[in-house]
Amino acid sequence: MNIVVLNGSPKGEHSITLAYLHYVQTCFPEYRYSVIHVAKDIQTIERSPDRFDRITNRIRAADALVWLYGVWVLLVPAQMVRFLELIRERNQRHVFAGKYSASMSTSIHYLDHFAEHYIRAESEDLGMQFFDHLSLDIRDLMNAEKRGNIRRFFSYFVASANRRQPLPKHTATLTLPQFRYRPQPAAPPPDVKGKRVLILSDSQRNGSNLHHMTQRFAARCGTNARVVTIAELGLQGGCVGCMRCGRDNSCIYRDGFEQFYNETVMSADVIIFAVTIAGRFVSSEFKTFLDRAYFWTHTPSLAGTTIGYLVEGSLCEHLNTRQFLEATVTARQHALFAGIVTDECADTTTLNALIDDFAATCLQYTSDRYAKGFNFLMHGAHKVFRDYNWAGIRLIWQADHRFYRKHRLYDFPQRNWLKNLLLSLLMVLTRIPAVKRSIDTNIRTMPASRLRKFIDTRLVNRRSA
Repeated sequence: MNIVVLNGSPKGEHSITLAYLHYVQTCFPEYRYSVIHVAKDIQTIERSPDRFDRITNRIRAADALVWLYGVWVLLVPAQMVRFLELIRERNQRHVFAGKYSASMSTSIHYLDHFAEHYIRAESEDLGMQFFDHLSLDIRDLMNAEKRGNIRRFFSYFVASANRRQPLPKHTATLTLPQFRYRPQPAAPPPDVKGKRVLILSDSQRNGSNLHHMTQRFAARCGTNARVVTIAELGLQGGCVGCMRCGRDNSCIYRDGFEQFYNETVMSADVIIFAVTIAGRFVSSEFKTFLDRAYFWTHTPSLAGTTIGYLVEGSLCEHLNTRQFLEATVTARQHALFAGIVTDECADTTTLNALIDDFAATCLQYTSDRYAKGFNFLMHGAHKVFRDYNWAGIRLIWQADHRFYRKHRLYDFPQRNWLKNLLLSLLMVLTRIPAVKRSIDTNIRTMPASRLRKFIDTRLVNRRSA
């Protein structure tokens, strides 16, 4: 069996995930493996039609395909997103059609499900039979039980490819919206009270819906709004995964992005990301921006900033992307999530009203410092990184460690000795029959009763004031 491996890590041969593939090769030496570094060599692949054609020819000759990547900023690296864009732009989907595929990733399991769903959806859009995804911890290779699971996963995948039986599809076919947004002039902007509004766009193609949406939003924010396209930043490339930023939040690139981010992005009161749906995600340009901003690693550099999105495309068909966009604000940045406005309404009058109200909402949120209650994306992600960083990788992410200590984010519940002692005593008391009967009688009403008592107390205090 000829297995083509598309390595989506910019580290190339030094990829952690590729090391897992090498382990698979030692377990199944009877197969032929062909590794293509689609992320590390993306600039050459994009510039050289011959190089791109050689890759598609190798894929065409494959019996099965494995997507390989590390999870970078909640998704696959930007370079891998760009490779999939090239497949669509150059009409090479037929090369993948009918082939059996699987994916393997490594991470610390920090919101890694976004990448899994993305690769599955892209594979199915290419007409592939997608078997399954194997999400690995970066240390799993050292565990005998985990190694056994890796071997079983790969054997199941190869068996599925040999049987050629159809596999269930998880994603619906996408539609292409046809709505053309042609807004009328916006009303005079309200008093923005000196708030700085930064609109970062992945495209300002004249005549596009996103261009008009961005201009409308900027007009509603007055002269304090600045529109910047990612293209004009002149990024020399995507994040290469050197991890040197972990010590002092300094990037190895010297193309001006670090200064722009520190001085312009971090000083904004409101940030609007204007992005375009492309395939099963937004553009690789936007992902490149996120990956490069990772020089702040896991430190929430935009904490307290109000952030929202303007999206061109049918986001309702991309629930994975919608949740990703929210998670980058709440879980990654601890910022104030203002929401998302898209052009899906397909009605100019409605979209005008949505954008105008969205601008007012963003300004109101930042003035009031309003933060909606955080959900699992925020709390779950915090606990995963907190535990993982404390357990060992703070050696690499030293800047994160300093931030977590300074802001008391190492909030382990087992450190609250007094509370733990009290709970232990109460648990002993529940063994007394009378106490147990009292708890059984009142447990349904007790929590709500305490809240009502708190509210009543506040009402009494307010009336007496």
